[in-house]
Amino acid sequence: MGEETERREPLKLTEKQCSRYYLEPVDIRIFENFPFHSQKVMLQEWKSMKPFLSRFPARKLPKKFFRIPRGKNRPFFKFHYGWATNWAKIVDWVQAHHPEAVRLDPRGKPDPVATGLDCVGLIAQQCGLEYLTVQTAWTGPRTSDLRPVLAISSNYESSAHRKGLSTEGVEKLKDYFGLEGPARWMMDPLDIKYWPTFGE
Repeated sequence: MGEETERREPLKLTEKQCSRYYLEPVDIRIFENFPFHSQKVMLQEWKSMKPFLSRFPARKLPKKFFRIPRGKNRPFFKFHYGWATNWAKIVDWVQAHHPEAVRLDPRGKPDPVATGLDCVGLIAQQCGLEYLTVQTAWTGPRTSDLRPVLAISSNYESSAHRKGLSTEGVEKLKDYFGLEGPARWMMDPLDIKYWPTFGE
């Protein structure tokens, strides 16, 4: 009985685990305050989650993530195609170009998330990018990598859709928000029932 109780004492993360799973201080604090069984669940998820997310942002996606499973009308996982940004940059742009559209919080200060979500249509119109959305997505394996993304397409759309995007509109978007390099793929965090592998 004593041995069983000892085995169920909360676990302590090693430096190797923290590095392997890209853990940040907030992750470590949460883990160490969880009971043993919850810790085991977290470790099990990190084993498949973190290696997969370490592939993002990705220049290309394996073909399997574009296939539509039988009986479905869209791929099983959703990925956004665009650039990671932050809410502050979006608010700054809206304040400069459409100050009347800035949403305020109860304290009378700009609400970054509400402003970004409400004003994406204005940004899309000004850039001439009809599909443009602002989505939260996994842009890497760390907790802080769950960030807003200015997405110009997704794996729900065809390759023809991405090839047909306005070059001028894309360049305007990049100029407005200081975005660099080509668009990349990032993973939508909703409805992930399991973590896949990245290969075909």
